[in-house]
Amino acid sequence: MEDIDRKKLRRNRCALVENVEPHRILDHLIQHGVFTPDMIQEITSKETIKDQTGKLLNMLEKRGQDAYRHFRSVLLETGYEHLVEKLDNTANNTADEIDGRAIRPAQQGISSTLQIRNNQGRQNAQHVTNNVIGNNNFAVFGGHNLTINHFNHSGSG
Repeated sequence: MEDIDRKKLRRNRCALVENVEPHRILDHLIQHGVFTPDMIQEITSKETIKDQTGKLLNMLEKRGQDAYRHFRSVLLETGYEHLVEKLDNTANNTADEIDGRAIRPAQQGISSTLQIRNNQGRQNAQHVTNNVIGNNNFAVFGGHNLTINHFNHSGSG
C-alpha cells in the first residue's frame, strides 16, 4: 500500500471504525481479491463490529499496492460515499492527524523528587509528571506516584 493511502486510512480511522459495518463489505473485498475467506474468518471472529472493522483496517494495510484502491471502490459500491469523500479530502501533508485533527506530541515527562508524609514521617519518593495533549486521551507510565495532566486542544489545562 502506498504511504499516502496508509496515512489516509490512519487519519480517518475513527470515522471508519465508527461507520463501517464489515458484514456489508467483506464479500466485496473477497471478490476484489483483497482478502481470502480465511482472512474474513479472522476478522469476523472479533466480538464487536468496531473490533472487526479495526482488524480489517489493520490487515488492509498489509494487502499490497492495490488494496486501498479496492477498499475505496468497495466503499462506493456499498453506500459509504460519505467516507470515500472524507478519505479523498484528507490532506496529503505530513502532520499526524486523527479524523482531520492534528495530534501534538505530549511534553516530555518531568521528573522531580518530592517529600511525602506518611504515618512514619517523611520519605523521599520519585515522582514523574506526564503531560498529555489531546481530546479525551491519556496515557499511564507506571509507578506508585504518578500525575497525569490533561490538556484540551488549545494546550491549556
